[in-house]
Amino acid sequence: MKKKFESWDEAMALREVKTLRRLNHKNVVKLKEVIRVQNDVYLVFEYMAGTLLDHMREYKRFRGSNGLPADQIKNIMAQVLTGLIFIHDRGYFHRDLKPENLLYHDGVTKIADFGLSKEYKISQ
Repeated sequence: MKKKFESWDEAMALREVKTLRRLNHKNVVKLKEVIRVQNDVYLVFEYMAGTLLDHMREYKRFRGSNGLPADQIKNIMAQVLTGLIFIHDRGYFHRDLKPENLLYHDGVTKIADFGLSKEYKISQ
């Protein structure tokens, strides 16, 4: 991801950066570093092989099956729900959950792309 900013403060205020710095969980993609080169900002994430959508397409292509096995779907959904519970418990809504925003690598599923996320405060 590459985006131009007028200032470093503007880049650090980016919703995705602010959100990911507060969310450290095994089912949320890790933001490793934010690098600035002049007005270009680069977000460096942990390595994940691809998206869940990519995995589903590869499975269909190589196995000739229209869907993933039930046990794999259960495992993926358990990981997604575990990540969502963590995110919601920390006061955030993702607001763009779809297979393209779920990363998948070696049986591990992680929620990514927090560009549309929203923080909420519960009034007491």
